[in-house]
Amino acid sequence: ENFLYMLNGKKPTPAMTKAMDVCLVLHADHGFNNSTFTARVVSSSLTDIYSVLVAAIGALNGPLHGGANVQVLPMLQEIG
Repeated sequence: ENFLYMLNGKKPTPAMTKAMDVCLVLHADHGFNNSTFTARVVSSSLTDIYSVLVAAIGALNGPLHGGANVQVLPMLQEIG
C-alpha cells in the first residue's frame, strides 16, 4: 500500500493494494523468467556474450513474456 502511495501520491484503494500484493507474490513465486532461462541455456554452450544477450532479448520480445505484464494494467482498469 505504501509503495503505491509513494508511486501515485494518493492512498490506493483496497482493490489496488490487493492486486499489487498478488502481483508481487506471483513474481516471487515465478522463479526466473523465459529470457533468463534462455540466456542460461544459450550461455551453457559457451558461446559469446552477444549471442546470449540476443537470444535473451529475442525471448523477452514475445507477447507471452515481455508483453504479458504490459497487458495486465489495461485489464485491471477495465475490471475496475
